[in-house]
Amino acid sequence: MRKDNLLTQEEFGQLFHVTRQTVSNWGNGKSYPDLQILVSMSNQFSSHPVLLKTK
Repeated sequence: MRKDNLLTQEEFGQLFHVTRQTVSNWGNGKSYPDLQILVSMSNQFSSHPVLLKTK
């Protein structure tokens, strides 16, 4: 999603009030966004939360 929208980790983190390192950890599967952030992501990118992790 981040790469599809041409956002850096820093820019993506700013959208959801998290650090670049947090975004990196999500991308590497070391941690995952909480439900509130997933809902924010789905609202921001007009996507259903279930469809956020499709790749």
